[in-house]
Amino acid sequence: MLVWLLIWRTRLGYEIRAFGHSESAARYAGISPVRITVLAMLISGGLAGLMALNTTMGEAERLVMNATEGAGFIGIAVALMGRSHPVGVFLAALLFGFLYQGGAELALWTNIPRELITVIQALVILFTGALDNMVRIPLERIFMAFGKGRAEMDLNTLIQILDSTIRLATPLLLACLAGLFSERSGIIDIGLEGKMLIAAFFSAAVAFSTGSVWLGLLAGIAASMALSALHGLASITFRGNQLISGVALNFLASGLTVLIAQVWFGQGGRTPSLLSGGRFENITLPLAETLRGVPILGPIYADLISGHSILVYAALLAVPLTWWVLFRTRYGLRLRAVGEAPEAVDTAGVSVVGLRYSSLVITGVLCGMAGAYLATGLQAGFVREMTAGRGYIALAALIFAKWRPWYALWACLLFGLLQAVALRYQNLDLGLFVVPVQVMDALPYILTVVILAGFVGKAIPPRAGGEPYVKER
Repeated sequence: MLVWLLIWRTRLGYEIRAFGHSESAARYAGISPVRITVLAMLISGGLAGLMALNTTMGEAERLVMNATEGAGFIGIAVALMGRSHPVGVFLAALLFGFLYQGGAELALWTNIPRELITVIQALVILFTGALDNMVRIPLERIFMAFGKGRAEMDLNTLIQILDSTIRLATPLLLACLAGLFSERSGIIDIGLEGKMLIAAFFSAAVAFSTGSVWLGLLAGIAASMALSALHGLASITFRGNQLISGVALNFLASGLTVLIAQVWFGQGGRTPSLLSGGRFENITLPLAETLRGVPILGPIYADLISGHSILVYAALLAVPLTWWVLFRTRYGLRLRAVGEAPEAVDTAGVSVVGLRYSSLVITGVLCGMAGAYLATGLQAGFVREMTAGRGYIALAALIFAKWRPWYALWACLLFGLLQAVALRYQNLDLGLFVVPVQVMDALPYILTVVILAGFVGKAIPPRAGGEPYVKER
């Protein structure tokens, strides 16, 4: 870390790199070759001395013959393998240390000849050095594929990807905030997927039948709230298992939407395509076209910030609103207390059942908006199973965000970015092989599992989550 700071974040480091890259250019810039050489040798000698001190005073605790054992030559190989970068040198040093320690263990505990172990170590080092080109070239091709044949991605491509990220993250964000309200109150809601699905169907069906997207939105919210009420009846009133209730809602929505769609429209479980009146139109913000010609900031405002439907902006505004409700109002305090210690809330004279039902009402509204956006904003109609696991991804984002609104925003944008990349870059030609479209489609779900398994840490849910509350007599 200190070497990296010295080489890449100080004037001396800049002069050393400039002198190593072009001596004539360094001289022209007024950099003294003698000064740079002397300082570099002093730093090198100091680091080499530290290595010797570690060997004699740390490991062996005495001076022995050939204590360094050619460490200087190995250090040159480590530097070259690490491409003269501190991070690469660190990884290469770990590789050499692993080989040395592994060789010593093999020589001690097995009958493998020491000479054969040395040959194996040499082969590993040889092929590791060769992997530099074997790995670097495919990676360069990946970046060239992402940039459509160019090494760097241009601004328009980046804006298009980020625009798709916002659109794809919107239903995830709304569903994630819906799950945030329910789980903060102690109700685990696996049924987010089903609520989004049934809201998507009824919003598209009513919008097509009436020609009004707003009536479709209200129908979707009403359908989602109906499932929320059913979930509350099963898990709060009758104190049933919340996980089973949520899974049952998903199955119910999956079958019910196809059945009603077939009876209503007779198109194999889907609705007809929506016309302009049945869809949310994109909103052009003030001065978007006027500022489009401004370098960098103009396209960002005109093409990335502007040009979304009203539900996208509503979802983004719901994040600070959710934070304010949960952490700055009496209702939010009571709701969080119900999720942690419902008996304390009950003792204070506040209805636990009423608070949990109110959280499910909010959950129903937000899931209704998410489903309506899928069918009338992101797409132009309903198709069977169109949520495609977004409810479960929203739950994963909620856990990833550790049940906090602002973290939920960034988590959903991350998952939206994964989906946007998977949709844009399909059948990637990496030179050695072609990544099939199925792998790119599965990428968001694979990375969902990876992120939850390896990068989340210990996410602590509300203490009373999943437990029905029984009032003490």
